[in-house]
Amino acid sequence: MITVLAIGYDRKLFDEKSAERARMNACANVVGALHLIIFSRKSHGCVHVRDGNLFLYPTDSRSRLGMLSAAYRLGSRIIRAQRANRGAWVISAQDPFEAGLVGYLLRACYGIPLQVQEHGDFFGGLWWRNERMLNRVRFVFGKWLVRHADGVRAVSRRVVRHLAALHVPPERIATRAVTSELAAFRAPGPALQSHDLHVRYPDAEAVVLAVGRLVKEKNFALLIRAFGRVTLEHPTAHLVIVGSGPEEPRIVRLIRQCALSGRVSLVPWTDDIVSYMKSADIFAVSSYREGWGRVIVEAMAAGLPGVVTDVGCVGEVFMHDRHGIVVPVDDARALARALARLIADPALRRQYGEQSARDAVARASTEPAYARAWLGTFTCCVARHD
Repeated sequence: MITVLAIGYDRKLFDEKSAERARMNACANVVGALHLIIFSRKSHGCVHVRDGNLFLYPTDSRSRLGMLSAAYRLGSRIIRAQRANRGAWVISAQDPFEAGLVGYLLRACYGIPLQVQEHGDFFGGLWWRNERMLNRVRFVFGKWLVRHADGVRAVSRRVVRHLAALHVPPERIATRAVTSELAAFRAPGPALQSHDLHVRYPDAEAVVLAVGRLVKEKNFALLIRAFGRVTLEHPTAHLVIVGSGPEEPRIVRLIRQCALSGRVSLVPWTDDIVSYMKSADIFAVSSYREGWGRVIVEAMAAGLPGVVTDVGCVGEVFMHDRHGIVVPVDDARALARALARLIADPALRRQYGEQSARDAVARASTEPAYARAWLGTFTCCVARHD
């Protein structure tokens, strides 16, 4: 029986009612034990949890550097205390950077095979690498680490191609997409009235919806500028952005500068995205990069046609001229043209949306099925290390 020691960032795991917690509980049920070290600060108030075979450990640190040293100490303590009583062990790092560094040091010290997860498609372009100097350092280390890890989990074919370009041996790459719980998005029935976008904006010719954290990589600034072009042709169309994050002040200023305060609405993040999706007309993604793009699959399940940049699962799940329109990354003119085309053509929207809903069925996954596939991603690590 495999014991997994994972290093990651997702503090939602400390919420026993979250979907993330349920997914990790399912994973813990297919292994001997799942020990998860989560980077966290003291101010987050996270506490150690044992839930069956699932063990959660916050680093409870005062600084970023403190998180790294605390994660290493926690990992060492867990391994020394538990290893004699278990069979095979695997270390899994959520990214090839800070988490990967901790995983690599533990691997070097204890001889346990290391899997690195590549969720973000960090090696697929220049934008993320050039965003700041720290990312350039991360890129160099991460490129070295994925070549030397015992295994790499990729979340999409796009990520696999980019790992292959780095000369990561194909036998070390295991592909497993991010799971999507789609039942609520596929369920029939109207949106909640409080979240019904056509109730909120009754004069809108069409409502365009975008969902995500307000961070630079989502490139909402591009979407806003593109929508400004759209309103010249469709003055009553409305864009709704649902999200929260550090870019919020900049986005609010940009909406005012573009004189779009009456046509673009910024709505705080909510865990109930379903009703927004059920009442929108078009879904938009403007990201520079996505490793997978779970929100794209969710929008498809809700029957929304999309206008999306060529990132993540686009080309693998979301297909151009089948589920909507794919546009180049960071091309405001192409994004505006695609949005205007769908706003003007309700029949085409309906065609794309119905096809999206049909095809999304194949992407639904139960937690036990996901857990079994997740366990399978460690096979090459253990085999290579034996």
